[in-house]
Amino acid sequence: MIKLSFRLLFIVVFVPYLTGCTFKPGGPCDSNIAINSADPLDAAKALGICDGLETAKWELPDGTTSTSESFAVGHGILPNFGIANQAWEGVVLLALSSGTARRPSDINYSSPSIGFDKNYAHGYPQASNVEFPISSNACPTPLDAHDGISLSVTFKVPRGVTGYSFDFNYFTADYPDSVCTAYADQAAVILTDKNQASKYILFYGNQNPVSSQTAYYEVCAKPSTGYSCPLGGAGLDKTGFDQNGATGWNTVTESATSGDKVTLKFMIWDSGDGLSDTTILFDNFKWLTQ
Repeated sequence: MIKLSFRLLFIVVFVPYLTGCTFKPGGPCDSNIAINSADPLDAAKALGICDGLETAKWELPDGTTSTSESFAVGHGILPNFGIANQAWEGVVLLALSSGTARRPSDINYSSPSIGFDKNYAHGYPQASNVEFPISSNACPTPLDAHDGISLSVTFKVPRGVTGYSFDFNYFTADYPDSVCTAYADQAAVILTDKNQASKYILFYGNQNPVSSQTAYYEVCAKPSTGYSCPLGGAGLDKTGFDQNGATGWNTVTESATSGDKVTLKFMIWDSGDGLSDTTILFDNFKWLTQ
């Protein structure tokens, strides 16, 4: 009788506890968000960060705060970016731009080929594993950072989670003529937690960082020297980058420990001037379990 009671107690107490360790995502959480929402929490939700989300803020890539009236057009919450780039998670995605994070049909859109100069400068971000500015060995070192924007998001890793992933797509008017110049745009995602201090994690392919000099353009309007455009140009239709290039969608994956606080900073900036802009899309943030 005692043994039977113990078994019943184990079932009643411990089995629900173990079941409770199974993570069940609560998203999506990005409905009814305006394209020009100034709330950084809305931007985090558009990206797909729902469970564990604690704080978010807009800043410059070097961590300082912008006072420019033009800063806000560098971020946008969009239902799509052109015909081929729909939201992967929920109903919207996050766009960050060295110019205007808008589609040609949107208010405040400015052609990336011409460039929208927001007319402010700032420092580079800091990372323990990458030195900024990022450059290719065959190209000039990019000039000082210009017209940048950063979304800093802090979240607590939910119970039962072992990691996370998110998707990105980098579009630039630097392709094809300004890829290998000192004016090449750059993007970054910087991770900070209790185990890692300011680690750059925006890699794709053969561990390539993402900048106009180092990106491989799989989506292009037409091939250029060194780029064969294997995915063609359909992914550029109605984006404003119709005659330019993009990396196509890629996924970043990182491990995480339940209960830890993590800060991710999503950013992009121009180099030297406000011409020839770049936009990067972020979406489909997911918590991973074993």
